[in-house]
Amino acid sequence: MIVSHDTYMLVCALLTGLVAAYWIVIDTVRLRAAMREDRADAVTRDKLFGSSLGIVVGIIGVVGVLKYYYF
Repeated sequence: MIVSHDTYMLVCALLTGLVAAYWIVIDTVRLRAAMREDRADAVTRDKLFGSSLGIVVGIIGVVGVLKYYYF
């Protein structure tokens, strides 16, 4: 065994939390850009929905990591 189980779980949790936090940042930037576009366009509404859903998925990832370690 290269590392202990606890160390492996910590690294996995940190990677998951970092990816989820990065996902939130990226989708927030995309959402802000889409908000400046014409909201009557179907493509823009799809961008708004996709970015909003991405932010929710990122929040679930961060909360899941925090819940695993702190609650």
